[in-house]
Amino acid sequence: MAAALEAESSGIATVSRESAKSLMDDRMVIRTAELTVSVDSVEKAEGSVNRIVRSFGGYVTDAQSSDLVSDAPIMHMTMRVPVGAFEQIMSGIEGLGIRLSKGITSEDVTEQVVDLDARVKTMSIQENTFRALLKDARSLDSVMRLQEKLTGIRSEIESLQAQRTSLAKQAAFSTITLTLEQSAIGNAPAKDPNWLTQAWGEATTSMGAFSRTVTVFLVWLMVFSPVWIVLAFAGMRLKRAMVKEVKAEPQA
Repeated sequence: MAAALEAESSGIATVSRESAKSLMDDRMVIRTAELTVSVDSVEKAEGSVNRIVRSFGGYVTDAQSSDLVSDAPIMHMTMRVPVGAFEQIMSGIEGLGIRLSKGITSEDVTEQVVDLDARVKTMSIQENTFRALLKDARSLDSVMRLQEKLTGIRSEIESLQAQRTSLAKQAAFSTITLTLEQSAIGNAPAKDPNWLTQAWGEATTSMGAFSRTVTVFLVWLMVFSPVWIVLAFAGMRLKRAMVKEVKAEPQA
């Protein structure tokens, strides 16, 4: 019985692999990209990236920011996008600023998927064969051995199907890892459309400071005016005395 089953499984595997080759026409390629873009505003660019990705049926899986209050904030984003819209989404993101770096890798997993499909079909036929044998089993020992075999086959089928599903998902949705860096120009202060008002305010403020200084000077002058008057009067008396003394000297 074992030899018959082995021969049957071998023949089934060959047929399954040959029939699965038809899938080779639909290539399954896993595409990943790493992109760095310099933008005027990281916050605004993040919103734009989300809108672009969602418009094509993609989604952002992770977003992390750093130094948002500094002059050079950075945003890291990871997104999953439909493979058919990969190029359009990449172009849309690059158009948000200046591209600093770009890297794209592609991995063709078509043969892996074809092999997994063939193995699943083979294992499924083996499972059906063992189930038929289990129905005809008469001894407890045979039943236990067949059930153990069926459990192993079922576990392997589920593992193969999980691998196949994972590869299919990766091929259907590409991964883009994006870094947004804020450029220096994005930190420049915006021009004030009310420059005349600002200039008037600065001028009146300066005038107020000047007026205060003059007022303080006049107050000090008034407070100390008696002193200035006495000093001025004494100075005039001294000057007159000196003039009289000079006139009183005999002529040579």
